Amino acid sequence: MGKTVTVTLDGADYNVPKLNLGQLERASEALVQQPKERLPFEVLRIAFERVVPVTVISDLEPDAGELQQAVTQILALSGLRKKDPVPDGTTVPGSGEPQPAAAG
Repeated sequence: MGKTVTVTLDGADYNVPKLNLGQLERASEALVQQPKERLPFEVLRIAFERVVPVTVISDLEPDAGELQQAVTQILALSGLRKKDPVPDGTTVPGSGEPQPAAAG
């Protein structure tokens, strides 16, 4: 299966493989065609095809942070989004957009 990334959704860990060629094509189309708010769900559906049955994906109840982190990790592993370091909390992973540093 090759490279994988472990993502956490609904409190459970899943080893998700790098997207194959067919999945990359569909994910690339989704990045262009899907409304921004639907994109994470489409990327997860595509990525999880080789991990769990579709019915399991539909039953997951991830929080917004888990969802964003999982999609960012999957896209980065597959080369569709660069990996952005977040040493001081000033950049959201994969977005390249400056964010205020977390108070700590």
